[in-house]
Amino acid sequence: MAETKPSVMTEMFPVSNKITNHKLNWTNYSEWIKTISMHLLSIEKEGHLTEVPPKDDPKMAWARVDARLFLQIQNSIEGDILPSVSHYNTVKELIDYLEFLYSGKGNFIRIHEVCKGFYQTE
Repeated sequence: MAETKPSVMTEMFPVSNKITNHKLNWTNYSEWIKTISMHLLSIEKEGHLTEVPPKDDPKMAWARVDARLFLQIQNSIEGDILPSVSHYNTVKELIDYLEFLYSGKGNFIRIHEVCKGFYQTE
C-alpha cells in the first residue's frame, strides 16, 4: 500500500463571507473603503488593491486569493450597486471603478440621486 504524506497548508486565511457588516451604499464610500483597506492590510493582502495579477502564477495562488477577497468585498456591497460592478474580475479592477464612481470625477452619485428622485413616487 502506498504511503501518502499529509499536505501542509503554508498560509492561513480567515474565512468569512464579507469583510464588514456596514455594506457600501451610495453615501458611505470613504468609511467603507477605509474598512476594506485596513482589513486587507491586517491580513497582509493590501497589494490586491493596487497590483495587477502576476503573469507567472503557475499554481494560480494569487488568483485564488484575489477571487476570495473579491467575493468578500462583493458581499460587503449593497445589492443595488452590484449590477454596476458585476463585470469586474479582480479586486484592483473593482476598487479602481468604485473609486472613480465615488470620487466625484464623473458625478455619478449626483446622477444617481437625481434619477432616484425622478422615479420615486410620493
